[in-house]
Amino acid sequence: MLKHSSLLYCLSLFAITQVCNGRAVENEIRAPAAQSWRGLGGLFSGHPGVVSWSANRTDVFVRGTNNAVYHKWQDGEPGSPWSPSQTDYENLGGVIYGDVTAVSWGPNRLDLFVLGTDDAVYHKWWDGSSWGGWESLGGTVIGEISAVSWGANRLDLFVRGTNNAVYHKAWNGASWSGWVSLGGVIVSNPQAVSWGPNRIDVFVRGTDNGVYQNAWSGSSWSGWYNHGGVIVDEITPVSTASNRLDLFVRGTNNALYQKSWSGSAWTGWINLGGTIVSRPSAAAWGGKYITVAAQGTNNAVYLKEFNGNSWADWRSIGGVVTDAPVINPRGGFGAAIFARGTNAALYAYE
Repeated sequence: MLKHSSLLYCLSLFAITQVCNGRAVENEIRAPAAQSWRGLGGLFSGHPGVVSWSANRTDVFVRGTNNAVYHKWQDGEPGSPWSPSQTDYENLGGVIYGDVTAVSWGPNRLDLFVLGTDDAVYHKWWDGSSWGGWESLGGTVIGEISAVSWGANRLDLFVRGTNNAVYHKAWNGASWSGWVSLGGVIVSNPQAVSWGPNRIDVFVRGTDNGVYQNAWSGSSWSGWYNHGGVIVDEITPVSTASNRLDLFVRGTNNALYQKSWSGSAWTGWINLGGTIVSRPSAAAWGGKYITVAAQGTNNAVYLKEFNGNSWADWRSIGGVVTDAPVINPRGGFGAAIFARGTNAALYAYE
């Protein structure tokens, strides 16, 4: 049945900031429950797109073998039943390439972004009672779409154009802007995150394999700033609080590296060890906690966890996966992990 979806998933959680690409900020804290792997069925490739519009709701999107988008959802805390059933999916139609990018700017609101067969961006939304149809937003795009929301009824999209520059398109609550070039020459998908209203930070990998940042202050773009480093794969940014950023990348030695913005200055690149064979996925939750997930050399999923003061050692949560896991914050429940198994089905560690 199913085939493909995305690591590029963007959330808007509760009243505090939000996030992009599985990276989120949130305040409510409860003790995370014991977790285990559960099979969710399907047949797909790539990464599932995962988003939450509340602590008690998760929506997952994948691309099926017929290139349509498929959807399943969970109401309740991790471990609750999935709908339409544990292993079935809702068919949302479309004929797409690549991964599904999902974002929420408020309770019971979902926006999906995909690439069509014409390499243009397409949009579909859930308004709380029904799905809209697929609409074309134009553009000619390479790679995946990054989407972020910094407030109710606000959406910002970032893509890589055919000239390898970054392009931006925004929804202001009433209409879409055109595609605007932010320049740059990049070799990765752009990754965007927001730590507060009218603030966006975009990170890319340059042709020198260094990390570059362009920031929106509310009135203008900063221009591209070089953070250095020599990385492989995508950049994962998260925000734990207002004016706080943490970047996670895979180095050329396959270790995990972190660089942080404290609100006044950037740290250098810090080696967090490990030997990983996928891009890292990260989630910030509870106002201070960070969980990073990656595929290890034995194809199991490994976690690195920050408690607000220090990092724990890497730990295996098992599984045998075929690509990078996707991590999704679940309020004070911690973070749930989603990955593709060797049978091409979806599995959740929750």
